[in-house]
Amino acid sequence: MIKKIFFLTYFFLYSFPVLLNATELNDDLLDGVLAVVNGEIILASDLRYELKKEAIQLSSNPQYTRNSSQTVLLDKMINELILVQRAQNLQIDVTPDVVERVMLDIAKRGGLSLKQLQAEIEKQGLNYIRFRKGIEKELIFTRLRDVEVESQLRISENEIDFFLEFHANNNLSADEVLLSQFKAPFEKNISKKGKESLKLEVISKFSKLKSQLEDNRISSIKKLNDFVSMGWRSYDRLPKLFVGKIQVLNKGEFSEIIESPSGFHILFLEDRRSSIIEKEVPVFKARHILLKIDSPNNESTVQRRALELRDQVIDGDSFSDLAIRYSADKGSAVKGGELGWAYPGDYVAEFEKAVMQLKVGEISQPIRSIFGFHIIELIDRRLEPLTKERQRKMAKTILKENKLKETTDEWVRELRANSYVEIKIGKI
Repeated sequence: MIKKIFFLTYFFLYSFPVLLNATELNDDLLDGVLAVVNGEIILASDLRYELKKEAIQLSSNPQYTRNSSQTVLLDKMINELILVQRAQNLQIDVTPDVVERVMLDIAKRGGLSLKQLQAEIEKQGLNYIRFRKGIEKELIFTRLRDVEVESQLRISENEIDFFLEFHANNNLSADEVLLSQFKAPFEKNISKKGKESLKLEVISKFSKLKSQLEDNRISSIKKLNDFVSMGWRSYDRLPKLFVGKIQVLNKGEFSEIIESPSGFHILFLEDRRSSIIEKEVPVFKARHILLKIDSPNNESTVQRRALELRDQVIDGDSFSDLAIRYSADKGSAVKGGELGWAYPGDYVAEFEKAVMQLKVGEISQPIRSIFGFHIIELIDRRLEPLTKERQRKMAKTILKENKLKETTDEWVRELRANSYVEIKIGKI
């Protein structure tokens, strides 16, 4: 069970890794300073703890691959401490009740109570308080990113126009690739002879790099520091010079050496996926009864009450009347719980997933979301042409998600560049 929990936990929120602050360690764990970041320290024991968590992830998720040497992992921890400091400076924090709700959700996803979750975590040799503190910091990092990055993102109408035009002849299918890149940049005013010499060096070095790879190239590529991840990119966010070279690659293959105005490049295709904006999409009409959770302590009580209301509907009581009397969603309650027609993405993921699994006229089990427990009835569903307005909205969402990752990486690099970081030799 704990294997499932750890997989869900560390991929549950955003991709920020968990940092355990050195100042929270007991004196008996102070066994070596690895780094100083703006006057705060990272200890060897911090790194050992992160390595232990990674080992658990490796054992619990067959698709998870070790992508961090001790050096790379320490580098991530430095960046995380910088984010902690930034959040503190901006007075960004989360309240204990928010953390409690997330912990309860993690436990629920694993089919456990909060006490059982704690027992399972400690059974693995990890500290529950540290675990909880890590979740708290993930939430803080998310809020920090919302304030400093996401709130500043702007997608222009021209960008949307270009995206839609680019995919107009492909059913608006946005093929995306996960790439790593090896780059040998040109020096300023490099000569033809200089280019030839550099190309020979690239060929030689690349040959050595390939020889280091294990059979599983996708996991092994992450061990090669010379290859830098470019993240997920749609073709319209790549140099045109790259697109043709990538389209002929299979997953796990390298490109030939590519010459651009800035240097020589070798690309590695880690994965491929499609983000599709269909011209015709399924829409649904549903109604619900929402019961809010006032505190973490009464969640089970609210869930039992939701089950009772569902049973009343199944036994013949009017869904509409019960919604009017008991639903906490006052906007829909006055209409008997009806929500009108909705597109994919209009509702939170848990609600939408439940609706998509229902047959017309079917009543769901109580569904937990951030709003509380929902009892849902699917009234109708149909395919509907996607309006130009909706197409633009969905295109904007895809573009924003792509830009967010790129902008976040740049933001972290800038924070790092403006920080004092001293790497020390310590016992790991």
